[in-house]
Parts: sequence; C-alpha cells; structure tokens
Amino acid sequence: MTLKELRERKNELITQSEAMLDKIAEEKRAFDEEEQKQYDALGLELDNVVNQLEQRVALREKEMRGVKDVDGKQTEDGNEQRESEEQRALELEEERAFEGLIRGESANAECRDALTNTTYGDNGAVIGTTIVNRILRKVENICPIYEGATKFHFKGTVQFPVVDESENAVVMDYASEFSDAPATTAPLTSVSLSGYLANVTCIVSRSLINNADVDIVSYVITQMAIAVKRFLEKECLIGTNNKMTGILSSANVVETAAAGIIALNDVVDLQASIPDGLQEGCAFVMHPTTRTALRKLKGDDGHYLLNWDATTGYKPMIFGKPVYVSDRMPQVAAGNRAIAYVDFSGLYVNIRENLNVQVLRELFARQHADGFTLWAEMDSKIVESQKIAILKVKSA
Repeated sequence: MTLKELRERKNELITQSEAMLDKIAEEKRAFDEEEQKQYDALGLELDNVVNQLEQRVALREKEMRGVKDVDGKQTEDGNEQRESEEQRALELEEERAFEGLIRGESANAECRDALTNTTYGDNGAVIGTTIVNRILRKVENICPIYEGATKFHFKGTVQFPVVDESENAVVMDYASEFSDAPATTAPLTSVSLSGYLANVTCIVSRSLINNADVDIVSYVITQMAIAVKRFLEKECLIGTNNKMTGILSSANVVETAAAGIIALNDVVDLQASIPDGLQEGCAFVMHPTTRTALRKLKGDDGHYLLNWDATTGYKPMIFGKPVYVSDRMPQVAAGNRAIAYVDFSGLYVNIRENLNVQVLRELFARQHADGFTLWAEMDSKIVESQKIAILKVKSA
C-alpha cells in the first residue's frame, strides 16, 4: 500500500471503531461476543497499518535529512508532530509520482495512486493539490507583494463592506438622559472579490526531461512560479481594466511639489499620508531606476535618504521602511504614479481553489517537448484603502 492508501485506511479503521463505541454507548450496554471479535480485529489491523505508516515515514525522514515539520519547526504535541511528518512524507511521495509522470512513467499503478486529485487522459494528466501548492508557496517566496496581501480561496463571489468616513465619520459625543443621543453613521460601500480566468504554459524539452541529473520537478515548478509571479506582480501593482485591481489605482494620491522630479520632501509627505497606527507593516515600492534616483538624494545633514541597513541584512531602507523594486512600476515621469507606500495587506487577493496543472504531451510532440499549463481564476481589489498611498509626479 502507498503512503496515501495507508493514511486513508488508518482513518477508515478509526472511524469504524469509534462508530462501534458510539453505538454501545447510546444503547448503554457492552459488546456482545461477535461485536467484541469485530472490534478486536479492527484494533489489530489499525496497529498493523500504523506500524507500516511509521516505517514509511521513517524512511522518508532519512531522505529529508531530519526535517521534522513541513514548516521547519518542532511541535510540542507528539500527535501533531507525527501528522506533520506524515503530511510531508505524503507530499514527497506525490512529488516523486509527479516526476514519474513527467518522465513518462505514468502507466505505473503506484505512481498513479500516489498523486492526489489527478485525472489521466490520452494527452497527459491534470495535476492537483500538492504540485499546485508548491507553485503557490514558491510564488510567495519570490513575490513580496503577493506574500503580504490578504489572501483568500473563495469559490464564488464575496463582498466586503467598506466604511467611507471621508464625509460622515462615526463619532462619540456627550448626551443627556431622557433625550435622543446624536447619531452619526458613516456610509457603507462594498467591494466584490470574484475570479478571472488566467493561464500560463511552460514548454520543456524532452532532452531536459530525460536527463536524470536534472531535478525536473523543481525546474517545472520554478518556471511556472516565475510566470505566475510576474503576472500577479503586474496585476497587484497596476491591474487591468474590468479585471484585477492594483494598488496604483488607490484614490489616496500625493503629488510632487515640482514637475517631473521627486524631492526629499515629497517622500516625507507620502509617508505622512498613512495614519501612524497603520505604519508598522508599510513599505515603499518603486521602479529600479526610481530607487537609483532616490539613492542620490541627501538631507540637510548630508546623509543619504536611502540607507542599506546592516540590521536587516543590508536591505535598502527609507525612513526605516523596506524598499521593494519592480520593473512593472512606472518610472519617474510627468503624470506617472511612481512610488507606492503601502501595507500590502490592504490589497485582497482571491485565487480560487480549483486551479490545476495539466501535462500536455501530444500538443508539443513534434517539437520534442512537453507542455505544462496552469489554469487559475484570480481577482484582487483594494479593500483597506487607508493602508495604501501613491506618489504621483506632477505634470508640467
């Protein structure tokens, strides 16, 4: 039995045993002779399955060089730790099965059984769960904008209430007994988060696939993650009309004092446009050339505006806040929104759970290559607008 089958059988045996115990508890009696034999048989099989499961996990542990938890941390509870080890071992087995599928070993029954939520066809297979999760984790690691956003996995459309306090904020005031208290209500609006269909296809040569020295699973995952990262980075920053919305569409805009350039005071005004209570998670986002221009700015004391802080691993900082760059951001030019000062959690991103990776064999066979295509439904909207501010370069 595969690791996946052992886990499923363990859960089935536990469910059956608990059902028998619940039945006699409800009927307020003890097991009869036949029921006792059945219960004992379930217990013996459960012990056997657990032993096999622990042996499989122990073997996987050796290959994982002592990793004890999928998150890289020890857990205090023994059962929780064992479940984490089993989950990581299961993922490792599914990744091996995915490698077998890529290399043309999908006819192997064990390989098929090890892949969760996988649909096979004449032209390849649709892969779910483990591989998709690895791609999304990789995207988070290389895309700080998506990593910091508030993420959801809604299947339908959901609406978030948004309070507009620009005209009529909720306030507290003195009141008198036996008289109506003054009531102020901030108007409510809503933001809808749904999903728009997007696709990426990665083509890999068969020569590379057939090379046993190449970690082909990591290669495919990395290539697809980079493509997804570039798409999400662009959409989360700029967006597309009638599709996903980016942070640059924020209505909280600060304009530079002079046309066509950014001065030190402009950056000060930009940072000050976010309330003090929301400053903790904020960061600057800009084009690489904008960061280069800011590196040349100095204050009255002669110190540069942008510093490389040793306490943060020499990451660029402005006024104690991280600086992220993206070539998707507009450069400094008249009328452009050149810098964002933002807590990314103000942007809500929805990636529906039904995304999958599909292996395409016949489509690229004449090119001596295989295709790997990912379909996803995504959406993004600004919900907490008070966490986002934009610096716009003044026009002439």
